[in-house]
Amino acid sequence: MGPVKDDQERIDVYGDEVVYVAVHRPTGRTLATFLPGEDEGWWRVSTRGRVRELRVRPGKPEPWREIVERVPAGQ
Repeated sequence: MGPVKDDQERIDVYGDEVVYVAVHRPTGRTLATFLPGEDEGWWRVSTRGRVRELRVRPGKPEPWREIVERVPAGQ
């Protein structure tokens, strides 16, 4: 895993199959943490103390990319 390219090129994602962390590269600030939810396709996403669930199509090869694109960097 490494930096997310395209529109999110300033965000790095670190993690494994259990938990992921999105970090704003220029400041080193953690933007979000996320992990797979109990039901397939659902992810629990925490941004600035708020937890929500996002749905990502099951079977997507790198679901963390879609989550980073959907979570606004300013949250």
